[in-house]
Amino acid sequence: MDTLKKIFRTVNNNFNSLYGKYFLNELRRSSKPGIIIFAASLSCECTLDMCYKQETEVELLKKENPDLLEYAVIDAYEDSELKDKYKVGFIPAAILQDADGKEVRRFVLADNLYAEMKSLIVIKEHK
Repeated sequence: MDTLKKIFRTVNNNFNSLYGKYFLNELRRSSKPGIIIFAASLSCECTLDMCYKQETEVELLKKENPDLLEYAVIDAYEDSELKDKYKVGFIPAAILQDADGKEVRRFVLADNLYAEMKSLIVIKEHK
C-alpha cells in the first residue's frame, strides 16, 4: 500500500506542478468562488499527507458543487513566487476567494477543511 501511495503522490504532484498555474488562471477568469490550495511536492511525510487530505476534501466540495466552485492546486515547493505573492508561510494552506477574487478566509494546517469550507460556501438553488 505504501508503494502505491508513493506512486500516486508522485503522479499527483507532477500534475499539480505542470497544471497548477493553468487552473489558477481558469479560476481567475471564472465568475465562481474559488479555492487556491498551496501544497508541497517535497516535504516530510506528515505534511504530504495533510496536503493530499486537503486536496481530497476540496475535490469533494467541487464534486458536490460543480456549478458553484472552482479550485487550483499550486505546488509551493516548485512555485515559490506564487507562494510569496499570496503570503503563504505554512503548507498546506487553502485560500477561499469570492467570485471577485477577494480572500474570504485562509485555512492553514486545517484538520477538517471540508466541514469548515462547506459552512462558508453558499449553495444556490438552480432552477
